[in-house]
Amino acid sequence: MLKNEQINNSVKLTGEISTNIEFNHCSNESFFYKTTLKVKRKNDIYDLIPMIMPTRVFEQMGYNLKVGMRVSVQGTLNTFNEKGLDGKSHLKIFVFVQHMSKATADDMDQNQIFLHGTLCRLPLYRKTPLGKKISEILLAVNRTYNRPSYIPCIAWGVLADISSEMEIGSKLTIKGRFQSRKYNKVLPSGLTEQRIAYEVSIWKLI
Repeated sequence: MLKNEQINNSVKLTGEISTNIEFNHCSNESFFYKTTLKVKRKNDIYDLIPMIMPTRVFEQMGYNLKVGMRVSVQGTLNTFNEKGLDGKSHLKIFVFVQHMSKATADDMDQNQIFLHGTLCRLPLYRKTPLGKKISEILLAVNRTYNRPSYIPCIAWGVLADISSEMEIGSKLTIKGRFQSRKYNKVLPSGLTEQRIAYEVSIWKLI
């Protein structure tokens, strides 16, 4: 990992592996695997975090990863665009695991993220039906060779007010949580399909 990535993009998680370890892809003769980590919030809701890891991380764990195992993870939050069956480009977001270690039942679940990047579109500010203020932003965070990850983030309340006034190109430092949420997507056929969205919920905005 390059120094600028260490500064700009850091994720720390502790939770329970909730899906089988599966082969994901091969790049430059290196193999990568995927799984999902289940992390509990303070309100007992669970976030389901997609993760991709290289073979060396799998080796660190003695090829003994399995569903139900508790682990602590350090890595970065990465994105890429993938063309779906509808022909449209869809943003895929995941934690790229750089280090993993065993955790115990006494280790509290953890979900912390630190990002520094550039606002790359105007914030979308609105109020929920219950009157809560929310601001949706898209943050470009540089990766290796200056190829950015485009990371969706949300701010609430006062932070929503602050972020809503920012301009494209503004530099932001964010502390928060990488979260998942379910929503219903209405398909062209009229049928409804349940999907999962991923975003960073902002705790602190600098």
